Amino acid sequence: MTPEVLRPSVTYQCDGVNKRFIFPYDFVQIEDIRLTVVDLDGTEEVQTHNIAYDEMDKAIIYPNDGDALANGKKVILERVTPISQDTDLPDEYPFENIEHSTDKIIMILQEMKAELNRSLKVRPHSDENPDDLVKLIVERSVKAAEDAIKAVATIEAKTDKVATDLDTISQLNAEIKALAERAETAAEKAEQVSYPNAKGLVTKADADAKYQTKDSLTGIVSVKRLWCGR
Repeated sequence: MTPEVLRPSVTYQCDGVNKRFIFPYDFVQIEDIRLTVVDLDGTEEVQTHNIAYDEMDKAIIYPNDGDALANGKKVILERVTPISQDTDLPDEYPFENIEHSTDKIIMILQEMKAELNRSLKVRPHSDENPDDLVKLIVERSVKAAEDAIKAVATIEAKTDKVATDLDTISQLNAEIKALAERAETAAEKAEQVSYPNAKGLVTKADADAKYQTKDSLTGIVSVKRLWCGR
């Protein structure tokens, strides 16, 4: 007999009290029922521990130890029957044909599972349309690529500006250095006065020592004038 179930799963809304969830459909063994908890933010996590099974009443108790799940969370029960064929029939007619038929069915199911593993899936009992979800994924991917291209262009433009600014700073540093050197030379010359009888240049310090101890240039010039007038 084929179980008349098109969608072997059920979703429960948690209320902070109930810990017993019924799976109303047929199964080979109750351990084949997968329990998934959906958090308040939509995060899903398959549970494998702290579960008790009541095969007689087709019930799953979760958590077996501890408080019931908070109000707002969801529990999804899904039948996930292993794709296997464990029946070993005698190697004689008609049992060989029967076992061959069941083996063929298992092969077909394995191939279907391989294809489904490469497909886009939505949560059981979800209102999302897979086609709309694919469209949304593509649109977001395109937008992400465009944003990445814009970001790269912005970075390149800022990098070029930084390089230009560095060149400008280097040029200004060179000009400042040249001005500093010229100022230093001018300062040295400002401290020089003429020897009497045009014997060359002497620093202000030397002039002070040889002629007259004065801190001002005016004092030295006046000494020169007095000496030349003799």
